[in-house]
Amino acid sequence: MNAADPTTQAPRFPLMTSAGLIVVAAGVLDLVALGGLRLAGMANHGPSVNWALAICAGFGVLGLLPAAILDRKMPFGAAYGFMLGMLIRMIGCAAVTFAVLKRDLALPAFTMWMGGAYLAVLLVETSILRWHLRRIPTPAAGAPATAADMEVDGCST
Repeated sequence: MNAADPTTQAPRFPLMTSAGLIVVAAGVLDLVALGGLRLAGMANHGPSVNWALAICAGFGVLGLLPAAILDRKMPFGAAYGFMLGMLIRMIGCAAVTFAVLKRDLALPAFTMWMGGAYLAVLLVETSILRWHLRRIPTPAAGAPATAADMEVDGCST
């Protein structure tokens, strides 16, 4: 891909690949967590782990949709969409956690696993976004590379 060629298209955000990576990562984390709990003699926490990772992975996949949509609409739209997706994930995971707490169904372990699963899925999604943004070609020679290099109303910032 030649960055100096204006007809070169930037790669699109890989929605299905990213969603698959999140689901696989959540499954692997689930197996590792269940194995660790079994070794520690705390297998009764297994359902909490399963539900927390499934919910966080579901909201993680849902949170990828804004990145995929905005990537087609504007330059670096995946980064803006990722921020919107983070808001969707945070609200969704918090809403589920508070709904379970309100019904007195939550074990303290569920809340702990929900927070851990949220952070693990966030780590995977951040890695996906970093990988995608690194694939976008750099600006052509002479084009401003950063916001600090751009001119606003004839004045350099």
